[in-house]
Formats: sequence, structure tokens, C-alpha cells
Amino acid sequence: MKETKLTRVQILLALSAVLVLIALLLSVVSSGKAYSLAHLNQVIYGCAAAVVLDLIIVFFYKKLPAGLRDLMLLVAVFADAWAMCTLIEGRTLLAGYIYFSDLEASNPVAVAAMNLAVAGIVVFLVSLVFQIVVGFSRQIKD
Repeated sequence: MKETKLTRVQILLALSAVLVLIALLLSVVSSGKAYSLAHLNQVIYGCAAAVVLDLIIVFFYKKLPAGLRDLMLLVAVFADAWAMCTLIEGRTLLAGYIYFSDLEASNPVAVAAMNLAVAGIVVFLVSLVFQIVVGFSRQIKD
């Protein structure tokens, strides 16, 4: 069996895909705890698109033309950012209730939901950083 060595780009994109799945899990659990997200399906679609595109690039990295690879990476970044912004938009009201008023500050379920959402946003950001680093890195020449 032929052993293939993964490039730095493939490793970063694989990590990005794993992080997007973790952020999706945190978003879904946060939505299930309190104040469910009205547009949870958009978060799921954005995460699914980002993961699929990242994994296509990882598995077919050397077979894809550079232009197609870059386009797929750009779409993956937008899908990841769309999912993150949808999560932020969905949690803005809960953040206001917890951090800027006394309405939900003492509700442990709402606070836990907000903490999970904040963790999900941070994980989305790290995933985006990985994708952007790959986008600006020097890659193989076709």
C-alpha cells in the first residue's frame, strides 16, 4: 500500500473541518438548552458546506486544479462565516438578557446556553483562521 504524506494545507483543513463540526455541536446543544435558534437550519447548512468543501480539498488536494481549489476554499470560508454570523445573530437577544439586564442573569440554563454559544463562536473563529491561513499560504504550483 502506498503511503502518502499529508501537506500542511491538508492538515489545517482537516482540523478546520473537525472544528466546524465541534462548533455545530455546541450550537445545536446551545439552541436546545434555552431560547432556541430560529435559523438553526442555516447554521447546519453552512457547517455542512464548509466541512464537505474542506474535506474535498483534503482528499483530492493534488488532483484539483489550483483555481478550483481556491474557489472551493473561498466558498468554505463564506459558509463557515455564514454559520458563525447566524449563531451570533441568534444569540444576540439572549446575550442582552444575560449580560445587560437582570432578566435571565440568574437563570443557570440560559447562562449555560450562552456559554455554549460563546464557545461555539470561538471555535468558528479558530476554524476561519485556519481556512484563511491556508488561503494565503504558498501552495504547490500546477
